[in-house]
Amino acid sequence: LATGVVDNVQLSLPPPPVQNISGFFEASAWQVRFASRTNWLYTLERTTNFQSWDFVSAPTPGNGTNLVLLDTTALVPSASYRVRAERP
Repeated sequence: LATGVVDNVQLSLPPPPVQNISGFFEASAWQVRFASRTNWLYTLERTTNFQSWDFVSAPTPGNGTNLVLLDTTALVPSASYRVRAERP
């Protein structure tokens, strides 16, 4: 049984699908802005208990630039948000 040493291994990973994310209220709607990637679908989700999540935006295709997702539903006290990124 021969043993050897492997040298100079380089691993290149693609950038994450959501980058430079920020959230804010504007005109009574929660908005999330982030750098998107093409060939990904993004959906804004909301929770009040971290056990179940509700979609509050339609799935939106990434465009390779900044994307804004809005929660236009009624405001909910103590809500938390996340962006779901998935391959179509």
